[in-house]
Amino acid sequence: MLNPVSILLVAILSSVMSVAMLGSLQFAAIPGVRRWIVAGLLWMVSMALVALQSLPYPKFVSLVLSNTLMAYSITLIYEGCRQFQGLRPAIVLPYIGCAGIFLGSCYWLYVSPSFNARVVLVIAGHDLFPGLGAADGFAAAHADQSDISRQRHTLPAVSVDRHGYVGA
Repeated sequence: MLNPVSILLVAILSSVMSVAMLGSLQFAAIPGVRRWIVAGLLWMVSMALVALQSLPYPKFVSLVLSNTLMAYSITLIYEGCRQFQGLRPAIVLPYIGCAGIFLGSCYWLYVSPSFNARVVLVIAGHDLFPGLGAADGFAAAHADQSDISRQRHTLPAVSVDRHGYVGA
């Protein structure tokens, strides 16, 4: 029978494979790859911290710190995608979201304990990032076509522009 720790172990091993594949691209000068590697490593640490919930560790480590690290790893993935698209990687909103997840997790764990509020906070906080990515994709799709040549990243024999089109 599956238990939550074995499912978390599968998530950690999946992240190990992702980091290994991205590690092979580290020196290819592809924008955003280093951020994705660090995000994968942070994701593994956060999953390991979640797995510690059944052990006698402080709830701060297994709940607050793990959720904050997850949010930060998602922030790095988002920034890596922006960097890959040729955009400025750092924006303030995801970091505000990370701080909100940290503060909200602390509040609903220690000040006014509420499991449901923590779950809603984490889900809403983690859903912020795909929404930001969709907004970036929408803006890129409707950008001036003269910007496409500036934002094209070239790999050996393959080029990928900011819309995700692959060409030779």
